[in-house]
Amino acid sequence: MEPGVIPDTWNAVQTDRSAWVAGLPEESTWRGLKLTGKLAYPIVSFRCSRCGLLKEYAFRPSQRLG
Repeated sequence: MEPGVIPDTWNAVQTDRSAWVAGLPEESTWRGLKLTGKLAYPIVSFRCSRCGLLKEYAFRPSQRLG
């Protein structure tokens, strides 16, 4: 397992899905978190139709944040 974060908001980037960002979260005075240069992995969720259990995966990076 590796450290990462799922930011609540993106710095001026509109997304239609959540993403996991690789690396330890670093605080930023102006933007909340420093995400520049980090890889963003879109999150894919699966739900069991019988019990409702959710599992989330982040398979491949889609972009490097800048």
